[in-house]
Amino acid sequence: MGNGLVYSWDTRAAINTLTSHPFLLTALWNHISSNIKKYEQYVHGACNDEALGEVLLLFLHCYDNVLQVTDDKEFYDMQRPFALSTVAYMVPLFSKLAFRLMWDGIDEAKVQTAFAKQKGGLQTRLLLLSRSLLHKIHQRNTRKKFCPEAEWLIPEFKLSRGFNFGDVLRYLKENTHNNPFENLFGVLRELSSEMLQSSDPLERHFGDIFGNLRSLFSGLHEMYNRPRPQETTTVSSNEDLLRYQCLIRPMPFVIAYKERLEYLRCLIERDRGANHALDVKFPVTVRRTHVLEDSVRELARLDASGSVHLKAQLHVKFLNQEGLPEDGIDEGGLFKELLEMVIQKAFSPDLGYFIATEDHELYPNPCSKQNTVYHGTHIDFFKFMGRVLAKAVYEGVVVDVVFADFFLNTILCQSNNLGDLASYDKELYKNLLALKDMQNVEDLDLNFTLYDSSTGTHVMLVPNGENMVVTNANLSSYLKAVTNYKLTVQMHEQAMSFVAGFHEILPQSMLALFDRKELQQLISGLDGSFDIMELKQYTRYEGFTDDAPVLSYFWADVTSTMYAPATHWFGTPAESELE
Repeated sequence: MGNGLVYSWDTRAAINTLTSHPFLLTALWNHISSNIKKYEQYVHGACNDEALGEVLLLFLHCYDNVLQVTDDKEFYDMQRPFALSTVAYMVPLFSKLAFRLMWDGIDEAKVQTAFAKQKGGLQTRLLLLSRSLLHKIHQRNTRKKFCPEAEWLIPEFKLSRGFNFGDVLRYLKENTHNNPFENLFGVLRELSSEMLQSSDPLERHFGDIFGNLRSLFSGLHEMYNRPRPQETTTVSSNEDLLRYQCLIRPMPFVIAYKERLEYLRCLIERDRGANHALDVKFPVTVRRTHVLEDSVRELARLDASGSVHLKAQLHVKFLNQEGLPEDGIDEGGLFKELLEMVIQKAFSPDLGYFIATEDHELYPNPCSKQNTVYHGTHIDFFKFMGRVLAKAVYEGVVVDVVFADFFLNTILCQSNNLGDLASYDKELYKNLLALKDMQNVEDLDLNFTLYDSSTGTHVMLVPNGENMVVTNANLSSYLKAVTNYKLTVQMHEQAMSFVAGFHEILPQSMLALFDRKELQQLISGLDGSFDIMELKQYTRYEGFTDDAPVLSYFWADVTSTMYAPATHWFGTPAESELE
């Protein structure tokens, strides 16, 4: 099987022919699995037989194409074209293939060029298609888990090729942290110098005290700056770091979530330093009676002063009902309180900018333009909300906001498909799936238009859609058009403004480290599903025995609370009004 044969097969018509006959795709996999030792050698780089690579390329292209038109019912319930256990078996095989090709130095620019021109060498196209297929499988796995995390992480294989992500984290920490004595040392030096030159004897006395303190801290200051002994590491320069980053960005799932989270925190600290945000402390004054209104005003003031202030430390001062400053210095608690208050009000469906699904998950209200609560354009308010939520994630503040899966995809700049429609409207998704089982869809007399209940109008899904009848032949296009309108088009303006504000604080390059479930976890923390038995095991009692009845009641209450249906604080209109 030579290169010429592969590239003559590798045409759209040939691929469509292959995917229209699932048994051909199955036959390809049966051939690969029955000769798995040979293919594993090729994946590991121990064999250079291009014939093996060409078969893998053909399979990857076919299966990638099939998954584009496979709905969730077929994939999960009917398990077509492969059993879920078989798909899980494929994951480490193709993860290793993509990892090796990237780690061994295929230029990412060549991969993107191959993608754009639909051409390239065998190795480049193998990388392109293996990554594409893995992303599609991973997206299904986030929707309903069938493949364990360990199958994606391939830890032994990574180590065998000299990949140690711990070296990345160590390098970033050693090259981003600031000397904790630096600011204190500088302040003491300035104070002592100024006071010693004063004509006031009392000030000169304090100048001596500050000078002594400066001498005391100078030793700690120098000790902290002392060079550390060199350790054996795979990351000792920015060039080494770039090699890791080129792999992490397109294939984040080969790194454990906890490591990616730590990596994100390192990137944020680097970002603070690059923007000099560590040295900026921006005062924010907010009336408790006008929390949302004042927060919008203060954030606009921050933005006008320069983007660095959006990432600065905010020192909050609350004014009470009489307009007087409240006692207390903000050491982080008041800032967290302000974020929680703003987010509770701004994201409440009662305010009209977001809508909740039947599962109490939020997405932008397509009709927000009609909302007159906010004194400004509704688009500006969505941008404000994006900034506020991103600021919470940036500062590591967990808030009670849960988004619909399809909107999480939008924040991550990932496309939605028919399966994601279930997170928007389960009934609509069910009805659309039912169309695929009909022998003659034309009997329903559907066309490429859609009634939008939010606006009370009919919209065309494609140009001249009222004259285009939905048939079994074009049903796939109809389903894509409905999905695109519902999840993208109807709320495009609102969603893009929110995402623009969000990305001002957390750029897409950082968000690309996570899938939608992980992004939700960054926003709202763990879902509360932890081990109650483990918690009981490590609990120690004072004044009670383990068999005390009151403890039985206590743990029964804890269990019922933790596993109760999810509730959120978006409640009464009184809590959500903007005064």
